[in-house]
Amino acid sequence: MTTQPEPLLMRRRIVLAAAACPILPARASTWPSSPLRILVGYPPGSSPDGVARLLAPSLSRELGHPVLIENKAGANGTIAMSTLARSDDEHLISIAPQAPLTVARLLNPKLPYDPAADLRPIALIGTTPFVLVAGASAGGDSPLSVLAKGRLAGNGWSYGSSGNGSAAHLGMELLKQRVGWQAHHVPYQGNPPLVTALLSGEVQVALLPPSSFMQHVIAGRLRAVAVMGSQSTLAPGVASIAEMGVRSLEVEGLVAMVAHRRMPAVALKRLEEVTTVLVRNPDIRQQMFGIGFRVVGTGSESLRQRIAQEAQQYSNIIALLGDKARQ
Repeated sequence: MTTQPEPLLMRRRIVLAAAACPILPARASTWPSSPLRILVGYPPGSSPDGVARLLAPSLSRELGHPVLIENKAGANGTIAMSTLARSDDEHLISIAPQAPLTVARLLNPKLPYDPAADLRPIALIGTTPFVLVAGASAGGDSPLSVLAKGRLAGNGWSYGSSGNGSAAHLGMELLKQRVGWQAHHVPYQGNPPLVTALLSGEVQVALLPPSSFMQHVIAGRLRAVAVMGSQSTLAPGVASIAEMGVRSLEVEGLVAMVAHRRMPAVALKRLEEVTTVLVRNPDIRQQMFGIGFRVVGTGSESLRQRIAQEAQQYSNIIALLGDKARQ
């Protein structure tokens, strides 16, 4: 039996080829003058890391300087975001999901940075659905039976997330209320160790983006139970949670590019221009789909509005969940 190459690695190799030709016309600019560094607050193999590494070769070609990825995992992305917020390096940015941009300060008013005051939005790169995923230890021979077994298990089940206050954490707490589960929360530093925990039976279920688990579903090691929202081509053949009787419950992830407030205006403008055009390129769009994201490709004002909307949405969710939002 032959061993198939890891899909994500194959896609990254393809991206390098796709980045061979510039997508934007060359233009004179005083920025950048040195390598660009992208801080990622999650480990290698996580969704934000995958997006950063996919875009880096093309960003490098468009900007005329190397683009380096620095993983600074911990505290659900807030360690990296705190580093960014304190920085005055005009060649330092971050690619991040919504947790450190919205939820973190709602859960912790003493957070050492204020997303609205200390960060500058650049581009909303893409979105991804979350899927309820079950490991073998959950049992059940159908999606509905997984929900039933979770109810019968009482507090004997655990669920994992990529960290306290993540969209997956808060979304699962809402799901628990709706389906009558009592599973307790186990946070991990990103999705890669969470998937390992699912495979080993350390936790029974989790909400995950498709890029992190589909290979294990194909191999029969994990089960995709339901999409937390409408059916998605990013999770083909997986029913929506609404089809299982749970209405009006949608959990979606995003990935965005942001900078610190001291970033020069010329740099912010150049990054917004390059990134929004780059991700809408058909080759890059296809590669983004391949790692589980639907490209949005809108600029700073769109991202600013999305962050404000999500902050309001999650503020309401946290008020509803009370202490469970922080556990």
